[in-house]
Amino acid sequence: MSGFRDALLAALLVATIAWSGQQAFPHLRTLFWALVDQCPAQGASTDTIFTAQLTRVVCATTRLVDGIDRPALTYFYSAVAAPLVLFPILESTRPHVPFYRARPTVAALFSHALLLPLAPAAFALLFLARKRPERPAALTQAHAEAALFGFLIGSVVLTGSMLALNDPGVTAVWQFAGLATAGAHYAHFIARQAPESGYEVVRAALLVVFMLSSSSHLAMATPVLGDVGAVIGAVLPSFGTSVEEQALDALKWTAWLGAGSTVLATLSFAADSRQLLGYIGWYIFALPFAGPGAAITGAMLWRESQTQPSDVVQSTVSSAPPRVATMEKEVARLPDNSSTTVKGS
Repeated sequence: MSGFRDALLAALLVATIAWSGQQAFPHLRTLFWALVDQCPAQGASTDTIFTAQLTRVVCATTRLVDGIDRPALTYFYSAVAAPLVLFPILESTRPHVPFYRARPTVAALFSHALLLPLAPAAFALLFLARKRPERPAALTQAHAEAALFGFLIGSVVLTGSMLALNDPGVTAVWQFAGLATAGAHYAHFIARQAPESGYEVVRAALLVVFMLSSSSHLAMATPVLGDVGAVIGAVLPSFGTSVEEQALDALKWTAWLGAGSTVLATLSFAADSRQLLGYIGWYIFALPFAGPGAAITGAMLWRESQTQPSDVVQSTVSSAPPRVATMEKEVARLPDNSSTTVKGS
C-alpha cells in the first residue's frame, strides 16, 4: 500500500508543479525581465562578466524585496519558510541516505536564489521516490547539531542580515545561501563528533520553530480570518500588472508550491491508513489555525519521534517543562509505532 500511496502523492505533486508552472511562469517571466530592465549592466570596464551579471542580479533581488509589502515578507519568513528549508536539511543529513537526496544534492538544489521557488518541490519529489527501510535512520547529535548550525548560519542569519541591512554585499552572498548553509554544516560536522542520540537537539529546535511559526501566524492572520475577501486577497495571487503586484504574487507562488509540496511529502511519513488519516486530520486543523509552517513542523516532530526507541522519546519528553511536554504529547497522539516495525523512511 505504501508504494501505491507514494506514487499517488508523487503524481499529485507533479500535477501541482505543472499547473503552478502553467499559471505562474508567464507572470514570473514578465517580472524577471522588468527587474532586469531596471538594472542595466553598468559595471566598470575591468569587471568580469560574472561580476557584472552578479551586480545586476543583486540589483534585481533588492528591487524585488523592496517591491513586496513588509507584512507579507515578514509572514513568509516567520510563519512559512523555516520548515521548507529544515525538512530537506534534516532528511538529507540522516545516515546512509542515497546520493540523490543526500546533503550535497540539497546544497545544489538550494545553491542559488533563482532556484529557491522550485527547490522544496524538487526535494519533495526525490523524497517520495525513496525506498522505504524498516525504520528511518536516527540522527546522532553530531548530525543534528551540524544540520541546525548550517540552517542557522546560512538561512537565518544570512537571510535576516539581507532583509535588515539592505547591503549589496550581503545580498550578493545571500544569492548562494544554500552553499553557505552546506559549508557551515560540514565545518561543524568535521569539528565536532558526538555519537549519542540527537533527538533532544532536533526536538528542541523544531519546538522553537513550531512556537515562532504559530505565534506569527496567529498575530498576523487573525485580524483577517473573519473576512473572506481579505483572506482570498492575502493568500491567492492577484495576477496584477505592476512590479509590486507581480513581486507579491511571486512570493505567494513560492509559499504555495513550497508548502504544498512539503505537505504532500510529509503525508508519506504514515505507515498505514490510520496514520495517514491522522496526518490529514492534523493538517485540516493546523493549517488555518496554526499556519503552514507550524503544521509542517508538527508533522516533522512526530516523524522524528519515530526514528528513536520509545525509551529515548519518553525520557526526553518527561524531562521537558510541563507545558512543552503536554504539547508534545498532544502532537504525538498519532499511533506510536516506535517500538514496532516502522515502514516509513
